[in-house]
Amino acid sequence: MVGNGTFSFDGDIGDGTFSLSDLPNYEFSLSFGGDTFTNTDIVTPLEEVLAIISTSESDRFLNFSNINPSGSGDFGGSIDFINFNNSSETVLSFEPPGFEGNLDLYFTDSYFGNYQASIKVNDDTVQSTPEPASVFGLLAFGAIGAGSKLKRK
Repeated sequence: MVGNGTFSFDGDIGDGTFSLSDLPNYEFSLSFGGDTFTNTDIVTPLEEVLAIISTSESDRFLNFSNINPSGSGDFGGSIDFINFNNSSETVLSFEPPGFEGNLDLYFTDSYFGNYQASIKVNDDTVQSTPEPASVFGLLAFGAIGAGSKLKRK
């Protein structure tokens, strides 16, 4: 593995292709070769970056693409990042959609080559939990019913 990171956004919008700017409160934190890339490092016009979300069996996946087959970032990627926090800038780019195969990590300053950049989506299902007052109400209702049944005997 040459790097790791997280990409998150609020809610679950289902499967499909979405503009990055349509994902609520999205956040990047990607680390490659000792350099970290976040939202503030994106140099591709956000409305041109696409997030492709899909499901395979019980797993959710995410790839990045672009409305332009050649990419529209500073480095021709589907989404490009420049980290200016170091004494020299560092770059991270994802392969543009016009290239065949997967939408791979295209290159960084530290590592050149194609690396798989699909991201498995953490799909935590929210469970509904009754409020304490409603649980108390259910217990009281059950006790009344049990008391009524005992009186009949």
